[in-house]
Amino acid sequence: MIGIVHPDLGIGGAERLVLDVVSCLQLSGEEVCVYTGHHDESHCFKETLSFGKRAAWVHVRGGWFPCSVLGYFRVLLTNIRCAWATICMLAEVKQLDTVIIDQVFLPVIVCRVFSTAKIVFYCHFPDKLLARRASLLRKMYRLPFDALEGFAMSLTDKVVVNSDFTSTAYASSFGRWDDVVPFVLYPTIGNISSISVKRFQLSTLFLDLNSAHTASFVSKVYWKSPTFFFPFN
Repeated sequence: MIGIVHPDLGIGGAERLVLDVVSCLQLSGEEVCVYTGHHDESHCFKETLSFGKRAAWVHVRGGWFPCSVLGYFRVLLTNIRCAWATICMLAEVKQLDTVIIDQVFLPVIVCRVFSTAKIVFYCHFPDKLLARRASLLRKMYRLPFDALEGFAMSLTDKVVVNSDFTSTAYASSFGRWDDVVPFVLYPTIGNISSISVKRFQLSTLFLDLNSAHTASFVSKVYWKSPTFFFPFN
């Protein structure tokens, strides 16, 4: 089983990517579950619904927990909510081989402490570089989050980014924590035209992206060790 943790399964580019990954994995024969802190059945991609209701593989946990207070503390509260969703996933899902975590870093630490599953983190852009630091108070507020984000990256089995630019930003942000160069996944999943299955001795899940065409291919390679996920050409 492959689990995916995403903060808010609404309508957006990050959500579109998550659902395309889910589709590829399901078509390749993998069991997939998505745990999220929020999913509105009236404002979501149709792939997350089944006969007008939430699909069985979509699980909302922690929706009762706020993601901000009057617009503040969004990073802290969103990470806590996603950490709770991750704890629920680890408790509810048996034989979890791989966890793909999108955007938030605290679930990485939760998975490393409470699970032996392989951890893949998809980094859209380092959060520490996006945060405003207009005042001394904000700079002090960001210090623990910057440290935790870097520590979490050092705990992953694989980090995936969306461009060479993001890869450079990742290296400059987390070089002291993690000297591993992340995989660049570009273009991201497009229209799925076919699936190629390659079986070797060993059980890793790959995304094989053909940048010369709009088609994307999912390849599944079996390893003896637990599964993890990364792109290759």
